[in-house]
Amino acid sequence: MRRALAVGLVQAVWVAGLVGGGGFAAPAAAQENPFTTSVDVRMGERLFRAQCGRCHGRDATGNDETGAPDLTAGTFANASSDAGLFDVIRDGIDGTAMIGISPRASDQTVWQIISYVNSLNLDPEDYELPGDVRAGREIYTGK
Repeated sequence: MRRALAVGLVQAVWVAGLVGGGGFAAPAAAQENPFTTSVDVRMGERLFRAQCGRCHGRDATGNDETGAPDLTAGTFANASSDAGLFDVIRDGIDGTAMIGISPRASDQTVWQIISYVNSLNLDPEDYELPGDVRAGREIYTGK
């Protein structure tokens, strides 16, 4: 009787895991960045300067002395996605001077740093700004 109850319980937990994820969330690095507002970017800049700026430079252009790469180009040798950046920032890169951020840092902190780094390599040509150039010119020149 106990064995049948135990087997039934194990099966129920297994099925719940298949159907509903068992209550376990996906690792933060597997998710999309939920912190991408302009406030998050500004906070990420502050965090970057405090946590990463010593090696990568306060402007993130890299440092020849430390070997830290330029992060403003938008390409990263050890990460091809935000999830990859999350892992690098959180855990560091084995065999290199790149140490991970404090294990006490929240996922939000890591995501905000990623938002800031991503903001460094945005191409203004990729964005269509609202408005009418001709109407703006007429207002500006008064004609």
